[in-house]
Amino acid sequence: MPKHKEYAVTLISPGLIVDTLHYGPSCYSWWISRPSEKRENLIFLHPIRLNMKTLVTLKGQDFIIEVVKIFSNYGQIPGYICKCDGIQGELCESLTAAVNSVYKKIFHTNAKYSGPAVMGKLNIWVLGIGKSNKNEWNFAGTGYKTSFIYIYQKQRCVFVQELEDDCQVTD
Repeated sequence: MPKHKEYAVTLISPGLIVDTLHYGPSCYSWWISRPSEKRENLIFLHPIRLNMKTLVTLKGQDFIIEVVKIFSNYGQIPGYICKCDGIQGELCESLTAAVNSVYKKIFHTNAKYSGPAVMGKLNIWVLGIGKSNKNEWNFAGTGYKTSFIYIYQKQRCVFVQELEDDCQVTD
């Protein structure tokens, strides 16, 4: 995979887990993945919590990103508000748009930052859940299936992960 710049992201406020958001029909919008520091190739899902606030420093300025709930044609999804140096951006459905609109107001330039990179976000769609006795799989089992979209070799790809007798990743 291509190397992306990593940003130091600080959690200011953890926010709330809301059952109807995180486990409802729009749950795919409310989770991010984070690699495990203890085990190689293991990625944990962490919720994008309602009212969560993070801080990232871009070009010497502190940008604060807050997660709020908005209503769309796809249900209740995360909305993002970015603030920096007394400037608050508009409510955006896209994390990238929220960050870049405020960045442009501060620095008067069209530089583009990837919202997922500055917040560490990757949307994972959980398509099925299974259970096993395998500790190394975090007790996931046959029937577990997820998908995500990511740029691989300069192409946008949909990856599907599923557990049968072993773990498979396909694109």
